[in-house]
Amino acid sequence: MQQVSGLERKFARELDDRDAAIDGVNIHNTYRAGNGCDFIDQVLIGLPVVPAPALNGPLLAMNKEPGEQVGWPDFADSVAGAWQRIPDTERDTAVILAGNYGEAGAIEHYGPERGLPQPYSPHMSYA
Repeated sequence: MQQVSGLERKFARELDDRDAAIDGVNIHNTYRAGNGCDFIDQVLIGLPVVPAPALNGPLLAMNKEPGEQVGWPDFADSVAGAWQRIPDTERDTAVILAGNYGEAGAIEHYGPERGLPQPYSPHMSYA
């Protein structure tokens, strides 16, 4: 049997309580599924089941993607605050240049309701 951390046990209990949502899969008997990880590892690393405050630590060390999926509304609020500080006479010719495609995507998604224009980013050909 594979050792699990306290964090994994905590979320395993929560998942066990929601067995019906996992179509009756018994997580206690599902060892070494697929690529060598047990079921709990696959859920914690690959699915958005971990609350944002718990992402700092070993989960992000194994998979940085969950950290790239939280906080975007606050980020867009911050950009909107900076955008509003640009004088009206300069805003017509100003652009938002994001550091990466994740930031640009967040601004494109959350920006219109905050009065932001289409962003640009040189990262991964985002246009």
